[in-house]
Amino acid sequence: MKLVETNKGVSVFNGNSCVGKLRGESVSDGLYIIFKIEVFDNLLKDETGKELVTWVRTSYPKKRILCLSWDKKEDIEYEAILKSLGFKIDFEKAYYSRELENMEYIEEPRLLYRPVQDVGRDIFSQILDEVRIGDHAETKSIPIEENFPLLLESMNESWAGIWKVAYFENEIVGIVLPDIFPEKPHMGSLAYFGVVPKFRNKNFGTILHRKGLSLIKELKANEYLDSTHIKNLSMIKIFEANGCKLKGIRRHWTNE
Repeated sequence: MKLVETNKGVSVFNGNSCVGKLRGESVSDGLYIIFKIEVFDNLLKDETGKELVTWVRTSYPKKRILCLSWDKKEDIEYEAILKSLGFKIDFEKAYYSRELENMEYIEEPRLLYRPVQDVGRDIFSQILDEVRIGDHAETKSIPIEENFPLLLESMNESWAGIWKVAYFENEIVGIVLPDIFPEKPHMGSLAYFGVVPKFRNKNFGTILHRKGLSLIKELKANEYLDSTHIKNLSMIKIFEANGCKLKGIRRHWTNE
């Protein structure tokens, strides 16, 4: 078998016939993501899959391999290949979206908002440390500077001036950090969003999230896309309460 590198992965040939492809990308110093593995000859299925993954391990020996798939018919064969290669589902994320063009927003009079830039880095770090408690995607044991380096580095950028801290009777309720996808300026998301434990289960999560949608709309986006861990039922309820619809479930696979 012969391997031929492409701009987004590698193809494997048996003679002149392409028998398999891997689409992936090195996204950081420590991570390589596989988005798709396709095998075109069932007789060479196992051998081809091993060849493709071995290429990743050989080409990026110091990187962790993460595979992504969608819970949909088109990825059934891809997921079967991952299982045969020893990969297992690490966790799943639910993706939700909604259109913003016709969304109406009424400000909640009990809450006041201040720019994150006004509270300073130390207070912002403390808020992040509190709101991540109970987040399935975060690890409390990781120092806050390591857990949220990009948020802390970006807080004083001009485009982060719209990031907000919410207050109820002079107490911090949470944060909402709207963002726009650079490659899709019509689409926005929340770089982070959360409520401190003291104010949870009081509907403030739904209120802050809707505030975030209104801020994204202010940034001229007409569509919202976001995700959460499949076990984060509180966030899923917030998505649904604010008119977001399930777009799909994405699986994260690892063999570590």
